[in-house]
Amino acid sequence: KEQPESVAKPTSEQIGALDFCRTCAQSKQHKGPHGRTQTVRERARFQNALLHVDTCFRRYPDGSGRHMIMVCIDDYSRWATAERYASRKKEQFQVMLRRLKGRVHAYSRRCDEARTIPGMQHGRPPLCFRTDGEGSILSLENVDRLLAKREPVDLDRVTAGAHGHNGVVERAHRTIIQITRSLMTAVAWPIELWEFAWDHALWIYNRLPHPANNGASPYFVLHQKPPDWSRVRTFGCTCYAYVDHPHRVDKSKLNASGERRVYIGQPPSGSGWMVYNPKTKRVTRVYSCTFEETLIGLRGHPIGSPPEVVKRIEGGSQPYFGSAPATPIDPDETDETDSNEDSDEQERPPGDGADADLSGSSIPLSVASSADEEVDLWNTVFTTKPGDTIRTVAGQLGIPVKEIQDKNYDLPGSCKRTGRTDPDSVLIPGTGLWVRDPEDHEEANALTRVPGPRTLADFIPKDSVITIAAANYAYGNHPPGSPELNGSGEEAKDNARERFHDAVMRQEQQEIENDLLTKYQHADESAGGRYAIRRSPGRAVW
Repeated sequence: KEQPESVAKPTSEQIGALDFCRTCAQSKQHKGPHGRTQTVRERARFQNALLHVDTCFRRYPDGSGRHMIMVCIDDYSRWATAERYASRKKEQFQVMLRRLKGRVHAYSRRCDEARTIPGMQHGRPPLCFRTDGEGSILSLENVDRLLAKREPVDLDRVTAGAHGHNGVVERAHRTIIQITRSLMTAVAWPIELWEFAWDHALWIYNRLPHPANNGASPYFVLHQKPPDWSRVRTFGCTCYAYVDHPHRVDKSKLNASGERRVYIGQPPSGSGWMVYNPKTKRVTRVYSCTFEETLIGLRGHPIGSPPEVVKRIEGGSQPYFGSAPATPIDPDETDETDSNEDSDEQERPPGDGADADLSGSSIPLSVASSADEEVDLWNTVFTTKPGDTIRTVAGQLGIPVKEIQDKNYDLPGSCKRTGRTDPDSVLIPGTGLWVRDPEDHEEANALTRVPGPRTLADFIPKDSVITIAAANYAYGNHPPGSPELNGSGEEAKDNARERFHDAVMRQEQQEIENDLLTKYQHADESAGGRYAIRRSPGRAVW
């Protein structure tokens, strides 16, 4: 069978000589590549000469009900500034923009240039905004207002939807979001208080080394000195702030002078710390403060705790990003949203975030988990003896100490906050510990009785004249028709209570006599037997 002749590959000249194809132009269109090296635009030569701006939407509002954030990046130093506002409506947006311009201009007065160069004490106002199609900032009314100022503000518009053309602010926004997410995840921070983590992440971003500055931080570029990290603490850690006696509980100097707060970051300027009061839900700035960085979160769980402990203390599941908004949003605002901006939020899957399937699999969660479900091997209860500790039990059974601690919470004598027990603490005899099931052909571990609520019988010695049955009679729990009960109904219960009371009194009398005999036995022998005990039916007389 003859092989077909090989077809020669067309050359570029032959392809260019073909007629224009409208079908190919419509069906094979795609986004063009963005150059990695910038050959057209030069970098700004001084502060506030060019500001890259971009807006983002947060599904959860902050404490003031604001959903929107405008991030502003200085092209000269890469210094980041952010302002939050409620909506894209004209009035609120213009108020936010004026506040952003004033904040950027005011901060330039504190930089090294304004302090050292004569005539620059008034700082530098913003000269140009670069945006990627934000409708509110590009409206004719806003453009006319910016150009009508004594120092006009120019607008540099890039191609709408081409995020690479406005990549300076896009990358900065992504980095700030990542820092915020890391802070919140590390301390199980509630999403309703995201604004505090965002502000602290912005503060950290401006003091981290930046590749565009050859490793120098934006703070160093503007102030010509390295940032001070000595006063920074772990975000969300527990601290105790000093409170003046007029603001204490009883307004007395005898009250505790320190109250628990939660550290949420550094102030915008000056010294001190920003702390959050979980009781009053207010933020204050304090100077006299003592930190306990081993406890983190609103309720103070130990750092590095297992998820079970974190959930037990904080009282909820881990924060979920992308949940439904806490407050309704005006439907009129959705029409003004920039359709070319990709939302960094995702729709929340149905059900609770803690139990939702985030793996992306199309198989239902219950079906997928049943196939890989781990078999529970901790069904045996080890009943402790006098002197036992978790460490001794672990050594006896060959089980790691941490595993026994993780499986047994809220034991008698455990920590009230975490529910965990010190491995070297002596356990109460009879305490039930969940341990690993014995393997085949091995003996079972001690008793396998699940510990229930302690009753009066647990406190009665075995050599006591009081019996468990008598304790049951006293509470009317004896089965009806028992021969021990004389009479029926209330009369039988009264008789049982009297017998129980008499048994308790006899037990106490016996214990008193035993103590007296032991205490004075040696004294009687040394005195030549001058002391004697005469017993009577109800008492002991010397």
